[in-house]
This record gives sequence, C-alpha cells and structure tokens, in this order.
Amino acid sequence: MSHLWHLVNSKAGYTHPFFKVQEDHVRLPDDSEIPDYTIWDNADVAQVVPVNKNGELLLVQQYKHGVENVMIEFPGGFLEPQEVPEAAAKRELAEETGYGSNSFKKLGTFIHHPSKERGKLHLFLAKDIQVTDSKHQPDATEFIELVFFKPKEILDLLQQGKVLQTGTMLGVLLYLKEQHGIICSFAN
Repeated sequence: MSHLWHLVNSKAGYTHPFFKVQEDHVRLPDDSEIPDYTIWDNADVAQVVPVNKNGELLLVQQYKHGVENVMIEFPGGFLEPQEVPEAAAKRELAEETGYGSNSFKKLGTFIHHPSKERGKLHLFLAKDIQVTDSKHQPDATEFIELVFFKPKEILDLLQQGKVLQTGTMLGVLLYLKEQHGIICSFAN
C-alpha cells in the first residue's frame, strides 16, 4: 500500500510576501478524503549560531508577538526572494547584531512542522564574530537586545525552559557537537 496522499485540488487562501495559506483537498491511501487540509507555505529561514573568539554565543532577545513573550534566540529571518541561505544568514547576522564573520559553515537544513509547513530552516555556524557595523539597522519591528552566553549557560536555560525557539535549541546542540564531537547531556 502506498503511503502517499493524492492531491485532488488546491486553492489559495491568504497571501503575504513571506507566506501563503493553501487549502488542499487530498485523498488518503485508504481512499478517504480530507477536503480542507490547510498548509502554510512559508519562505525558508536562515538562522546563525554566532560565536566570538572567547567561545561565547551571541543571541538576540526580543519580543515575539506570535507567542506574546520575549524570546532569547539566535539571529535569523526569512530569505528574501531569490536569496541563497548563506547570504541570508550573513545579512540577518549583520542586520540584527552588527556582527559579521569570515568563517561560516552550514550545520544543516531542517523542517520544523512537516505536516503543515513547507518552509525550511537553514542553520549556520559563524565563528570568530566581530563587530562590523556598530550602527546596524534591525527591521522596523525588531527591538533587539544582544546577549552573550557561555555554552553551559545556554544549556541551563534550555533545561529551565527559558530558550524555546526550535532553531536555537538545535543550534546549541549542533554547535556543541561541532566543537566537542558529542551532544552533551543536561546532567551536571
């Protein structure tokens, strides 16, 4: 038996420059149908794990209206049309923090919610970051505070549930794997 769903038809819903809502009529492998399966067709996101020469991780702290709370996360954002992920990662790092790096490495590409979203997360490591623009310009809706943490401090925040953004959690673990060849446990 095939596990694939068959698309019967599709119609566009709300459209925005960074995403659109799509409603699909699908037929399942058992021939049952879902006439209104909703998909969020969002743009890809690039996110950066920035590390200074002292091994401290640079994160941004800012209000996120979707969860109505202040979040601590690595810098990142949507790719512009036709923009490649690494260019977007470098742009977002500069825009949100004023920092740059000559050492960018892709950590991987991931899918956050494959049942409902099509956009991907492209995660990068930027080593030996340095201030390149002390007058950086975040987007008009971003009121950002820069915060540096040692890896152990971030692990503690993860364990305490104070860092919840998926790309940031994954970025911390992949950074530790990159640096130490292992994924560290939360045990003391």
